[in-house]
Parts: sequence; structure tokens; C-alpha cells
Amino acid sequence: SRFTHDSVGSGGGGLSGDGMSGWSGSIEHRGISFVNGGLGGARRGMGGEGGFGGGGGGEWVSWTGSGGGGGYSGGGGGEYYGVGGGGGSFNAGANQSNLSAANAGNGSVRIELL
Repeated sequence: SRFTHDSVGSGGGGLSGDGMSGWSGSIEHRGISFVNGGLGGARRGMGGEGGFGGGGGGEWVSWTGSGGGGGYSGGGGGEYYGVGGGGGSFNAGANQSNLSAANAGNGSVRIELL
């Protein structure tokens, strides 16, 4: 277990980017990206560890926040009275139509054979 007394919930690693450590945390407790081995963000106190490469660490000790999960890039670490944001996405393609809040339900992926 990567239990730590000096870090709130650390951000989870993304596909290519490592997560960020939590408030007052050290870099050793951040989530590790998939391409670097995949390891969930560290926890604090009774909170749960991320448990897998993209998971942010939980917190349950001192009113501080959990780390954000990773996406393409890593998630942010928790802050005092605040949570870490999720990792960013990667979008590269031709003829894109990117609209914010265009879908009320779950996302979808369309794969086209070239």
C-alpha cells in the first residue's frame, strides 16, 4: 500500500500523462500513466487508492479532496477543501464537429475502417 500522511488524494494517470500529487504531497504518490506502467493515485487516511492506472486516490481525513481520474493526460491532485479535475482528452481527426453538451447521455465512439 502507498499510504501517505503528507498527501491528499493524488490524481490518476492518463494514457500518456502522469497524474498530479495532492495538496502538500510529493511526486512519488501521483498516479502513473498507462505508458509508464499504470498505477492508481495514492490515498490518504481511510480513503481508497485509485486501484488502476486511471483512478484518482480518495481522501477521508481532514476535509480535503480526492484526486481526479486520468484521461489522455493525467488527473489533478486534490486540494484543501477541493477535488482534483479529471484528465484532458485527445481529439485529432478530419472534418471534426465538436459541440459542447451536444449529448445528454453516455458518449459514443465511431470507428470507421479506412
